Amino acid sequence: MSILKAVPRAAVGGSIKLTRLPFDGALSLAGDGNAVSAARLTLDRAEAAARSVAAAVLLDEELQSDARARHAANRERSRALNLRREAEAHAENTETSADQREEHAEQRRRQATQEAERKRRAAKKRRDSAKTRSKETAERRQEAARREAAKAEETIQRRERRARLESLDTKAEALNEKETALTAADEARRLEAAASEAKARRKNGA
Repeated sequence: MSILKAVPRAAVGGSIKLTRLPFDGALSLAGDGNAVSAARLTLDRAEAAARSVAAAVLLDEELQSDARARHAANRERSRALNLRREAEAHAENTETSADQREEHAEQRRRQATQEAERKRRAAKKRRDSAKTRSKETAERRQEAARREAAKAEETIQRRERRARLESLDTKAEALNEKETALTAADEARRLEAAASEAKARRKNGA
């Protein structure tokens, strides 16, 4: 009886393997990613289901036991695949978070650099403005000093001219007084001489 059941059991296994062959070949070329693992798991589930159906039709307990074992193994592989996906998703999220943190840190560094540059330019502008104001103040003071000096020089020159004029006037008055005195002295001598001459004539006439 077991030999009679072994023949259809072998036929079922061979038929399933033959059916899976092109799919297994394609998956072997596809690599080893989560999508490939999920596709293999789907094939394994289909094979387990086919074996379960064949076991029920053939009333083959050994084939049924094999199908149950395959179903259990598929469930374990499914859980392992899900855990693997969750781990990869977590790792990806962690990496994304790290990238985001790095990006935020870089953004903060750029902002700090820009803020430092802005403050540096503002400080330079204030220094330049202060220098400009100091220069303008110094220029205004120098100009005011030049004007004051010019006014003082003009006042001095005006006073000197007035003093020279007053001195000339004084000298002119002195010369006039001297000339007047000389004229008076000459007139006195002339009158004295005339008087002496007149006196002499009177004497001689007597």
